[in-house]
Amino acid sequence: MAAMTAVFKATDEITDKLDRMASSGSRMMEQIDTASGSMNAAFSSVKTGIDTGAEAMNKFINEAESLSNGIKENSAELEELQKAYIGAAMQFGKNSEEANAFKNEIDDLSKYIDENKQQYEDLTKESGMMGEKMSGSIEQIQGALVAAGIAKLVSEITNEVIKLANSFSEAESVIVKATGATGAKLDSLSGSMMSVYGTAVTGDLSTVAGAIGEISTRLGLQGSELERVSSLFLDYANVTNTNVVSSVENISKVMNNWGVQAADIEGLMDKFVKAAQMSGASVDELSGAVYENKAILEPLGLTLEESIGLMALMEQQGINTSNTMLALRSAVNYFAREGIERDTR
Repeated sequence: MAAMTAVFKATDEITDKLDRMASSGSRMMEQIDTASGSMNAAFSSVKTGIDTGAEAMNKFINEAESLSNGIKENSAELEELQKAYIGAAMQFGKNSEEANAFKNEIDDLSKYIDENKQQYEDLTKESGMMGEKMSGSIEQIQGALVAAGIAKLVSEITNEVIKLANSFSEAESVIVKATGATGAKLDSLSGSMMSVYGTAVTGDLSTVAGAIGEISTRLGLQGSELERVSSLFLDYANVTNTNVVSSVENISKVMNNWGVQAADIEGLMDKFVKAAQMSGASVDELSGAVYENKAILEPLGLTLEESIGLMALMEQQGINTSNTMLALRSAVNYFAREGIERDTR
């Protein structure tokens, strides 16, 4: 998602800069309504030494706009090819004939974009060789193109698409390492990863893969429920500034220990976030304390919510949690030996 956003951001920036460049030209340029000619015609005009700088500037701007539109179309095509590659990789395997066919098309189109970048470089060089034959307007446009960094922006488009392809392979490896999944199960988990990544507010593809793998292993979820819970954990880790894999580990321990269902996980996260904000302790410290001391807290008649509140209160008041829990453990053991039951009134 982040990579595709960068692609379109780069192409939009090209168009925006070209529009600003054109608006700063002469009044003659403002009257031009349609693009005309070809890149070769522009080069030819430059080489033969056009006497009117405004006319040369006209051709220069029109061809720059034409190339910008081509870049945007190519970027859209690259995105579709990338989606097709990911689909083929999940269905047939990343080294399959189908996946390799799409990868070859991506490589060819990326090469074509590089060639367009070279055309820009050649065009600016040719413009610079005109010397005294070109007017001040041509020099102004040439300088604007160099300052705009068009070549760099085109390179960014290609590089971001290639990065996304590499990121998918790396992220899939994260899932395999966490779950040991292969075949249809791996395809399902990879599909869930892409679904979550497509809607995630934060997190790169490897981070999403880490969440998918850990949740699948610890909570046994799959499909839409796996995707829902993974999105919750990504948001939780972002809000609490924690590692998402560690967050899954800590919260899942509490869930399994206290019998919390996946449907109630969002409420559990909210309780820890509020307790952390109130006490100043980290959510990892609070969840660890609630998990480790469940055998003491439950016999005292405390619910999970009350236990979280107690741990937060002790942290807020600077009370040593370990010593307090040790004393409570002794009390619980004494009550058990003496057959003293807690008052439930």
